[in-house]
Amino acid sequence: MRFVNALFVAVFGIMACIAGFNFYGSGAVVLIALGLISVGYGGYIAFSRGSYFMTDWFYALPIVGGLVLFAGLNR
Repeated sequence: MRFVNALFVAVFGIMACIAGFNFYGSGAVVLIALGLISVGYGGYIAFSRGSYFMTDWFYALPIVGGLVLFAGLNR
């Protein structure tokens, strides 16, 4: 289950990074930073042996990332 959780968080991070390159200004910086943090946190979840924070709404992150990516690619 740890790797499934990590995958959901990391997929969102990758989508946010890709979308960030299609936005301009502070929105792009925020999306890229959020994406990098999410990928890093996904790696932490996958490879650390300690506890980690995970709630049910994290499972919606890839859907949110897909919507943000769709909006970014249609600009």
